[in-house]
Amino acid sequence: MLEMYIGKVVEVSNTIVSVAINKELETPYIIINSNPIRIAGVGSFLKIENEVYEIVSEKTFLETDKKDESIKITSNRVIVCKVIGYFENSEFKQGSSGETPNIFDNVYTVSDEELLKIYSGTSHSGSISVGRYLYKKDLDFHIDINKFFASHSLIVGNTGSGKSNTLNTIFSELFDNINTNGSYFLFVDTNGEYSKAFIDNKLNKVLETRNEDKNSIHIPLNLLESEDWRLLLEATEKTQYPIIKSVWNSVIKNIFVKEENADIAYYLLNELKKVISGILNSNANTTNKLGAITSVTTR
Repeated sequence: MLEMYIGKVVEVSNTIVSVAINKELETPYIIINSNPIRIAGVGSFLKIENEVYEIVSEKTFLETDKKDESIKITSNRVIVCKVIGYFENSEFKQGSSGETPNIFDNVYTVSDEELLKIYSGTSHSGSISVGRYLYKKDLDFHIDINKFFASHSLIVGNTGSGKSNTLNTIFSELFDNINTNGSYFLFVDTNGEYSKAFIDNKLNKVLETRNEDKNSIHIPLNLLESEDWRLLLEATEKTQYPIIKSVWNSVIKNIFVKEENADIAYYLLNELKKVISGILNSNANTTNKLGAITSVTTR
């Protein structure tokens, strides 16, 4: 649906505004191209200038006896909205831009393209469809693959609510519609739900921690973060982890970012040589130098 004028602002209070809906739009739905379209219902969105508001409640005013109003608004239907974000350079950003609407400012619906950006921060380009909107079932819901797969995500719900189906849908859409050649996906499937899912050219391994010869998975070092090392080494938060973080960030920066075929052992050996050379060239006495070198090589 394209952007459409629906009414005017009649009350402003901080981040809450009230909007009087045009008389012609007082019914919950209108017909566009033979399809019923829900207009300004609770839970949907509208736009005032670049600010985006979510409709939180709706009320109807009864006829009034006041006849001296300077401006007449032909509507009995009023919706109450709260600001949730704004558009800047065609991108949707959460929060308020600091702009407050004026009384009698025009109010518009958001377009389908804007709705995609409000819900998922993306448009059709570089995204996959994972379902339909609750209040607009003719519009696909897209997620930006670069944002989604580059961050942590959590799917929660009761038993039988569709968590596994949601995950299956996301990856099925990704593998069916996006070129993933050169990308690697590691699924740790404790219940064996996805052993036959997705694609044929996959490798299934049954892992068993009690038998070291059973199976293993080799994870490239450049995929690990300092937080992963903290968990693996059970490092203390305030003393050991800061050192681990500093060292690992240096490894990432000086090896994996600069060289395609990184040799971490060679890098660490060179760093160790630098430390020992610095100790030997210091002004400390022989006993202290020996103690310092012993301390470094035995840690």
